[in-house]
Amino acid sequence: MASSAKFAALIDTLASEHEDLLPEMARLADEAMSPLAVLKAAIDRAAPKLYGPLDEHILNEDRVLFPAYVSAGGDAGVLALFTEEHREILSLRDRLTAAVEDGDEADEIRSLVAQLTDILSEHMGREDEMLFPAMREAL
Repeated sequence: MASSAKFAALIDTLASEHEDLLPEMARLADEAMSPLAVLKAAIDRAAPKLYGPLDEHILNEDRVLFPAYVSAGGDAGVLALFTEEHREILSLRDRLTAAVEDGDEADEIRSLVAQLTDILSEHMGREDEMLFPAMREAL
């Protein structure tokens, strides 16, 4: 029972982090076609949530929650997709940071913002609507 409560609390925390990050991603997406200086300022505002907290969030899913779910009989194949998306999210985040730091063209930065905000929003939505409820049931 204690283990079940632990996983329920972790899922609650992860869902809450989604609620915190999704509006930030919407704001960033809204700024994608703004002048480059405005877009860079929006990226700077989002950056604190896209590093430490996002890294920790993904580690909690990949190393704690996902293995527990598989051990409880959950579908490892479904988790492979989410894990792959985690890698893609982190790669896009790092590419965006590098593009801003390197002074890349505005179109490249805008494209990376769009890709990152799209995948994060879709990914978190699927976790909230499908994966987390299945995990609550299994764990």
